[in-house]
Amino acid sequence: MGDLVVIDSFTIGGTKAGPSMPGPRLQQMLGTRIAIDMASHTLTVPTRQGPVIAGQGDRIVLWSDNSLEVQKA
Repeated sequence: MGDLVVIDSFTIGGTKAGPSMPGPRLQQMLGTRIAIDMASHTLTVPTRQGPVIAGQGDRIVLWSDNSLEVQKA
């Protein structure tokens, strides 16, 4: 099995450098695989360790094995 590679990522709410937008694969997952909670402005992301609630400043990463990760701010 080869090393995992980052396919796509975005930071919720952007960064100091500007907006951060998900690429096409992550956009397709928003609202389907990644649940959106409009009231709390959070995303529920299914990761290898179980569901993680992601919010402002957290980075969502899509890996080459199609798994997701949340890097907390």
